[in-house]
Amino acid sequence: MVLREGGTLILLTPCPEGVARTHPEVLELARLTPEEIDRRVRSGLVSDPVGAANSMVWSKIRSRIKVVLVSEGISEQEARSLGFEWYGNLQEAIDREISKFEKPRVGVMRNAPELLPNVK
Repeated sequence: MVLREGGTLILLTPCPEGVARTHPEVLELARLTPEEIDRRVRSGLVSDPVGAANSMVWSKIRSRIKVVLVSEGISEQEARSLGFEWYGNLQEAIDREISKFEKPRVGVMRNAPELLPNVK
């Protein structure tokens, strides 16, 4: 795993299009538990299964680690709706988050969506 249980992921992304314009239900679903998302999908309460799947992934991630978002394209309110914390700039996020750990370790993944980490 790239992060230890209870670690913090600082996600830095411009998101000029905002939060998943083509999947508007993500703002409602992402903050829910995986079980609740699944229940809503199976009950037919969700019209966008792709958005629900994306929300499920983030919900499972948040059950293990804290997710912090730094983005000019996503507001603090939207980030909190997704279940993320939000900072206005990267340095503030790093400074505040590493101060919460006794011996913090920082890793950087450039072009992270295109990577498959191989942790040894």
